[in-house]
Amino acid sequence: MLALLAGISIGRAGGWWPIVFGIISLAAGIVVISTPVSSVTVLATLMGIWFVVMGLLEMAGAFAVRHASRRAGAGQVSVPGQRAGDGTSASAGPDGSPAAGQKVQG
Repeated sequence: MLALLAGISIGRAGGWWPIVFGIISLAAGIVVISTPVSSVTVLATLMGIWFVVMGLLEMAGAFAVRHASRRAGAGQVSVPGQRAGDGTSASAGPDGSPAAGQKVQG
């Protein structure tokens, strides 16, 4: 009822979707109240389908992001003070710790 009333009070500024959504929600609520057992079965089936579809879309999105990051050359970061191809800082020791005589700030 709240979605329907909100859609009516917004009027033309919000479009007609809130009114349609309110009417559908009101009808669905009446159906669920009148036949609760079959409604639970239908809702559980729809939720299961929804979760399968969303899972497939999430996996497709993850593969798309992975493919895009590989094409963009992700993983190669330019760090100031670092020579090209060198894994450690120019002023750091072999284990990444500061070289002898350097002060550590922080």
